[in-house]
Amino acid sequence: MLPDTIFEKTTLVSNEPIYIHKSKRDVRLMLQFPGRRCNVVQLGRMSYEDALELQEDIAKARRDTRIEDTLLLLEHPPVITIGRSGDSKNILASREILERERIQVYTVDRGGDVTYHGPGQLIGYPIINLANHGKDVHLYVYGIEKSIVELLKREYAVESDIVRGYVGVWYRNEKIAATGITVRSWITTHGFALNVDPDMNRFAMIHPCGIRDKGVTSLSKILNRKVTVDEVAKKYPKYFGETFGLDPYEITLEELMGCLR
Repeated sequence: MLPDTIFEKTTLVSNEPIYIHKSKRDVRLMLQFPGRRCNVVQLGRMSYEDALELQEDIAKARRDTRIEDTLLLLEHPPVITIGRSGDSKNILASREILERERIQVYTVDRGGDVTYHGPGQLIGYPIINLANHGKDVHLYVYGIEKSIVELLKREYAVESDIVRGYVGVWYRNEKIAATGITVRSWITTHGFALNVDPDMNRFAMIHPCGIRDKGVTSLSKILNRKVTVDEVAKKYPKYFGETFGLDPYEITLEELMGCLR
């Protein structure tokens, strides 16, 4: 578990050093500014490339204050991504296997190592302005993880943890959710992947997040029953809103695109 208070020095989002305060006790105090709207867009299944382009368009609009904070919820077709600190050696499947399974590989600018995304995983991409949320990158990541912990606990009676030294959300010794973000000019992109009911055999193709001594699990596996991504996607915005002091407001993709024109 995380200690009550940590001060860290980082230069993740600018050339100037920033001293970060990370506090389990104060996460709501640090993050909540009640009454602000957050658009929630349920996208269904979308290609990784299209979702990446959409995030960039929203981030530009958010930077220009043409749109409110926005949360995208979706699934991806099978894809492997390599983050900024990633190593392609953590992809165990051969090129021939990846081609046969039609799994594309992308190198992206999010934090983290190698991850797998695919059907049965809830993908969340919050595009929010951290200038309104304490300008604290580490606390933001902790907030995402905390929102998932609360979702699992209050909706499914699953007691998951945030483990010191490891990003993501853990159930016992297995990861149930991965996180990896990018921040530019305090605007966030990328986000999290929550294993709801994916094909768990696909994770054997990689060392997830470069970690070799821990496993991977899913909500369906823990509960020993099928849970759908649609079900979890409808429940999650409440917990994201509570954590970040935002009022989730669902809009359609068409309405979103209208805001970006």
